[in-house]
Amino acid sequence: MTVNRMRMITVRQAQARWAQYLLEREVIPIQYGVLDESAGRASRPAQKAHQAGPLETVTRWLDKLAALLDL
Repeated sequence: MTVNRMRMITVRQAQARWAQYLLEREVIPIQYGVLDESAGRASRPAQKAHQAGPLETVTRWLDKLAALLDL
């Protein structure tokens, strides 16, 4: 649901941690309903740094090329 440009999602309790993980992995801010950070995190291996998607990678490359060519 979208209200005042804020997206709201609802998931079953059993899927809440997975949904939170996916949102955090994609660096999507969570304003309300964040689960307890300490629960279940200790047993997981450290997450990799956020990797840029293909579009972001190409955009960065084009920006560097434009700077190199002084455009």
